[in-house]
Amino acid sequence: MPLLTDRFDCPRLLRQGWRMTIAASLMSDRQLPEPQPIYQGQCLLGADDVPLWTERAIPPNPRGTLIATYGITGSLTNQGFLQRWATTAYQSGLAVLLFDWRAHGRSLEFSPVLTSDGLREGDDFLALAAQARQLGLPEPYIFGGYSLGGQLALWGAWRGLQEGCPPAAVLSLCPNLDAERSLPWLRSTRLGRWIEQRICRELRHLAIEIADRHPGSLAPAAIAKVTTIQSFDDYLVAPRLGFRDSTDYYRASSPLPFLADLQVPGLVLYAADDPFFHPAIAPELDAIALSNPVLDFEITRHGGHVGYWQGRDRWWAIDRFQGWLEDSGTLNQR
Repeated sequence: MPLLTDRFDCPRLLRQGWRMTIAASLMSDRQLPEPQPIYQGQCLLGADDVPLWTERAIPPNPRGTLIATYGITGSLTNQGFLQRWATTAYQSGLAVLLFDWRAHGRSLEFSPVLTSDGLREGDDFLALAAQARQLGLPEPYIFGGYSLGGQLALWGAWRGLQEGCPPAAVLSLCPNLDAERSLPWLRSTRLGRWIEQRICRELRHLAIEIADRHPGSLAPAAIAKVTTIQSFDDYLVAPRLGFRDSTDYYRASSPLPFLADLQVPGLVLYAADDPFFHPAIAPELDAIALSNPVLDFEITRHGGHVGYWQGRDRWWAIDRFQGWLEDSGTLNQR
């Protein structure tokens, strides 16, 4: 049975991947819903004792905890979609633990350790969950993320399964699943190349800030070679992780090889018109879903990349995640 679904009622004018992606990006940073959670910030330790900046909020009588992060660039201070998701979760009775992942936001102030697209961030999720218990954030724990953060959340669930301590659920929105195919696809259009250059500028600024805060950590000559997302990984990330090049690195960090065996309840939302990712990936998820009855997949015809905006303050993916948690009984596992 094909997974392509019309469950998402996409506004007619936004039934094109780039239109939805851009519209949702512009609207996500508009005035956030009230009341906002009151967060307490604290530096916690991820895997390998890498310090990670976190912000947490606990509602009265919490029913569980959402542990979540964001995509390829940014910080907790400028992620409107994550703040909306966290507010909805909080208002539904979930505690929230948000974090700046490796080399992002305030986490890069404390450590020069670069990203690994899930290879170590998966264990970061587990380390944060272990500390959450000590801080009074209750189980069940739900790992969440979107875009590259959605990839990290899937790695967190996979590593938890391997270590015998999986989360109660994983929620992944428009995850990056195969950078080896998707980055060339993104560069195949003029708009895609422009978007990549904007992301690349942020990655260069990130690298420069790490080098300034942690002298000797990154070579200026290597930073100067960064002109694309892939070159950032070629010159800065892959060598430090022991990979020959970015292609090796992308193959090792892709979640596609383990999705069929990821026996962790959860929901993966993916839009067939996501302009960031190669279109061949969406139908491949059909076969994976058929072999994995535990993890739910929903592939929508429309939705763009981290989009799913329905106008006004209606965000379908956030509501769908919350509905799935309620319907699945995840929040009754305490």
